[in-house]
Amino acid sequence: MNIRQQNLHFSGDQVQLSGTLFLPELPGKHPAVICVHGSGPETREGSLEVARQFAEQGIVALAYDKRGTGESSGDWISASYHTLAKDALGAVAALKTHPEISSVGLRGVSQGGWVAPLAASMSGAGSDTVDFLVLISPALMTPTEQELYRVESQMRRAEETEEDIQEALAVYRIFNKAARQNREVAPLLELYDLLAVKSYMSFGGELPPLPVMQNIFRQWQEVLDLDIFPVLQGLSLPVLALFGDRDTFVPALKSSQNLQQHLSPQADLTVVHFENGTHFMTDDTTEAPIPQAFDKTVQWILQHTQPASMPRLSRA
Repeated sequence: MNIRQQNLHFSGDQVQLSGTLFLPELPGKHPAVICVHGSGPETREGSLEVARQFAEQGIVALAYDKRGTGESSGDWISASYHTLAKDALGAVAALKTHPEISSVGLRGVSQGGWVAPLAASMSGAGSDTVDFLVLISPALMTPTEQELYRVESQMRRAEETEEDIQEALAVYRIFNKAARQNREVAPLLELYDLLAVKSYMSFGGELPPLPVMQNIFRQWQEVLDLDIFPVLQGLSLPVLALFGDRDTFVPALKSSQNLQQHLSPQADLTVVHFENGTHFMTDDTTEAPIPQAFDKTVQWILQHTQPASMPRLSRA
């Protein structure tokens, strides 16, 4: 299918954001999906290919630069999840006015699994209404719980010693406790320096830049303890959630159970697990992308954006 691209500039939460819109060369109106970022300074580049693939299947798709990256203004480091959600709603509002778009949904990947539901819960009944959600490897629990799982699961996979695993988890809990007690960042930096010789420190990645750590300390109630359950309870829109059961970043089974337990019964939920899938929807053995993940997403979006008289998928 032939597609075309349009540059798109729109307003976020007190910032100007920029992205690329992919449209199918088909008559009439089409559903649209906005690619909501994972963590870090992500530009549109990471979503361009999947956005193009959506357009080739008849779905309009937007890939945009997160605030403070690419051509977007602002600062991603100090942005809260709620701020990022408002940015996503700016994209929704921009697409709602497009003459070739019939409905607009959010596709949240990883950290986007918090941001996209937040955006949907904050949207109104007018120009920024979110019509559906696609969640890829979402961590439907607190960020602290997710990060503790990540450290432990990746260390166990690497066959680290039990002593080192427990010590690494203790270090992370110390960091969290210091943030919650409004302590200074400097002693934490000294602790990290002292432990630099420990092999397990690599599982936490490099120490975030000082501005990022200071932001965590300033916004610990959200960065560490965001409660996504009340958000889920307030949603009544179609939701597709995809999980890889070999995910070492997110406890897939627990996250899936939390979603099914806390999402409003008025929501139309479809949950799909891939037995050998990773956090990135690749096969854990071959490292190749799992084509069924994308195919399922396309099928689901097209079925859930048809007129009400058309058949829909049931809760799986």
